[in-house]
Amino acid sequence: MSVLAAGIFDLLFVLFHAMFWHLFGWKELLRPLDSVNRSLMPVMNIALITLFAVIGLALCLYPAEVLQTGLGRFLLGGMTAFWVIRAAVQQPYFGLRHPASIALQFVFVLGAGLHIYPLLAGV
Repeated sequence: MSVLAAGIFDLLFVLFHAMFWHLFGWKELLRPLDSVNRSLMPVMNIALITLFAVIGLALCLYPAEVLQTGLGRFLLGGMTAFWVIRAAVQQPYFGLRHPASIALQFVFVLGAGLHIYPLLAGV
């Protein structure tokens, strides 16, 4: 069940990142940038959406294999590192004054916990 929770968490980030174009008004906000920088945000976001989808589906569809193989355990460890790093860069880049930033910091730490728990507990 805990691997499944981590997978669902990752799949929720597919939805969250899919809303970025609208949430941040990228159509207008990115327009003044040169073509490379204007393209960089959406391209990186599409890459993250793909990563979250692949990892999330793997964790949801193959939870036993994730826990029982070196590759699966490496995947969980890698995603733990991803969420730890994402939490670590929140404060220097976005600060922790705005309630949304504080909430996201909590979510990123939660993500790290959801991915490391199955490794530590073996469930």
